[in-house]
Amino acid sequence: RVFERTPDGELLHAQFPVKGRLWEIQLSRGARWLAAHFRGNRMELWDARAGTLAWAHEGGDTATTMWFSKDAEWLVMSDPRGLVALRCATGESVVLVPDLPTCRYVLISPDGKWMAALVGEEKGFRIFTGLPGGFPAEADAAKLKAAEITSDIAMTGPSISEDSRYLAACVGEDRLRVWEMPSMCQMAWLRGHQRNVRATAFHPRDSSIIATTSWDGTTRLWDIPTRAEVLSAPAGGDRVYLSPDTDEILLRSWSGEQIRSAPLTAPRGMRVLMLPPLVPFGLLSSVEFSPDGTMLAAAGDAGVILWDLTTPDIFPARPPGDSQWRDAVFSRDGKSLWSSGVSGLWRHPLSRGTDGRVRLGAAEHIAEGGGFTDITPLADDTFAVGYSRYWENQRSVLKIVDREGKIRDLNVPHIADTLRSSADGRWVSIARFPQAGGTLIDLASDPPVMHPVEAISRCAFGLMVAHPALAVGTEKEIRFQPLPGAPPPAKPYPVIRRAFSEFIPGRIASSADGALIAASTGAMEISLFDGATLEKLATLDSPLTPFDCALTFSPDGKKLALAGGVSRVVIWDIDWLRRELASQGLGW
Repeated sequence: RVFERTPDGELLHAQFPVKGRLWEIQLSRGARWLAAHFRGNRMELWDARAGTLAWAHEGGDTATTMWFSKDAEWLVMSDPRGLVALRCATGESVVLVPDLPTCRYVLISPDGKWMAALVGEEKGFRIFTGLPGGFPAEADAAKLKAAEITSDIAMTGPSISEDSRYLAACVGEDRLRVWEMPSMCQMAWLRGHQRNVRATAFHPRDSSIIATTSWDGTTRLWDIPTRAEVLSAPAGGDRVYLSPDTDEILLRSWSGEQIRSAPLTAPRGMRVLMLPPLVPFGLLSSVEFSPDGTMLAAAGDAGVILWDLTTPDIFPARPPGDSQWRDAVFSRDGKSLWSSGVSGLWRHPLSRGTDGRVRLGAAEHIAEGGGFTDITPLADDTFAVGYSRYWENQRSVLKIVDREGKIRDLNVPHIADTLRSSADGRWVSIARFPQAGGTLIDLASDPPVMHPVEAISRCAFGLMVAHPALAVGTEKEIRFQPLPGAPPPAKPYPVIRRAFSEFIPGRIASSADGALIAASTGAMEISLFDGATLEKLATLDSPLTPFDCALTFSPDGKKLALAGGVSRVVIWDIDWLRRELASQGLGW
């Protein structure tokens, strides 16, 4: 029986009159084909739309599972010849791995480039790479390469993420292991169930989320980057599937006689973004949302990375390298991504296709040079970019770059390390590294006027939105001082104290409307402050060490992003957190 849920929630089903004792069934993507495997070594493929038998295959091994390709053009299974691919439309077969013992499980990656198999009594995976992406020919079978993922405990219930990047399996009594492919490096080892874990399933749209179902009568969702359990549903089964379209976790009961449903949505106030494959850990020095809030970019040792926050898509815009990349920002119209670093200043065109997916164009080299630092936006879609070759010619400049890539230089008195600008583009602050203090530049004057800024240690600056003031973050505290020519505040600005960290200045960010301020105040915390009163509102625990970090709000002020060590980016849903706290009488 095949069930379909209609938009109004009604369940429809079709029945297929098969003969014999069923061992396993599989439904292809789009419910095009239904494969039925019987005890007695017979496999039948049904046209699920027409309700007719397409063909039958004799000689299948009763101890194996079947798996469809993502395009539903072919499937793979074991038979006495070995591991076999079968074309769905005709039943044509190709032996992929001759004489391979019976596979308890065999899976095809969604991109059709590799397979994973749990073979016979073997405890680990056999991995086969080199598939062409579509139905393989005999010549393709000869090119397959084999590798192994070893385990000292038998594995079961495997799954592959929708982006073909991760492989997961249940291990022993209560554990789940996740590997990154094709490197086969273990990414996570998760524990929490009280009995044997039987099956796993990745979220179809977010490979950082995986579900496990267990004999302990629970199904759990896990966030792989943080290793945190984000949901526990009081139901278990032998198969699990996540359906974001209907907001359901679907479970097949142990007897196979029922399909159970549990809510999928688990409110989360924080998420950690996944990285592109094989990206080394290091420090991320910048993070920024796109003008419409649907994309996010970060730069640092991991290269320049772009995330489409509406899909699982991740784009490694520039390659990794220790201290190679410093900043990444979006143009005001969101149609280009700018990045800076040792190799110069770069620009990528950005767009969305008719399918809504992000298109990242080829990088254009705007300027060469080995000393580009931070980029900060000014008025009229121009940028100020720090540039220093102080070790060569004792010269540091601020480069003013327009939207066409034309550049003019403004000499500054010291190395332009971290840059911040005011919302109107009039003021630009530049911190001096590694010395204390820096300079505040008034670009509205002709020529621009340089105002020295004193500090007790290496510092980071921030220009406030709700106050005509400059925030100066040092190792111990964050202080606020009026901008030159601004009237003094009605009462002195408070001082934000922070846990001492030698050489690591306090970082600060303001929401676009000035209603909120975020600051790094502790080894594992970010604090939120009222932008008008500077009163502390909440403390956010961070899975990263945010002492030396980058902070930014989304354009609507509803989300806060933190980038820092181990090349990770954390996003807090500030609006959700505010509502949750308000429900307990603790909101703002």
